[in-house]
Amino acid sequence: MCDVVVASEDATLMDRAHFKQVVVPGDGVHVIWPLVVGQNRARYFLTTDLRLTAQEAKEWGAVNEVVPKDTVLTRAHEIAAKLLVKPTTTRRFTRHLLTQSFRKAAVSELNHGLLLEGYGMQIYTPTGDQPLHKG
Repeated sequence: MCDVVVASEDATLMDRAHFKQVVVPGDGVHVIWPLVVGQNRARYFLTTDLRLTAQEAKEWGAVNEVVPKDTVLTRAHEIAAKLLVKPTTTRRFTRHLLTQSFRKAAVSELNHGLLLEGYGMQIYTPTGDQPLHKG
């Protein structure tokens, strides 16, 4: 959800908290990832235990810059300094405008995702193969 994403060259991105653990990925990742990387890539990422390198994440559009590990914070501060010279109103309204699609998608889809994630947790055991109750 960051406006600018700077990753170290040794960073990796993955979603190990959901599908791999037999949990429906409905807590917002189902909303954000398709908007960030596209529908097909998001579905693939969220259902295959894929580990993206920083460079792959950049190629997918999830990361803006890949820099050496010891320069990540310096680079982030450089970008922040450039943004901070703009008037506060310009920054706030620009962020509001550029994140509107995220907010709309969250309002539209988050409740549904959370419902399915929660219901899925009630139905299956941690191994995901035995129903806790018949229903």
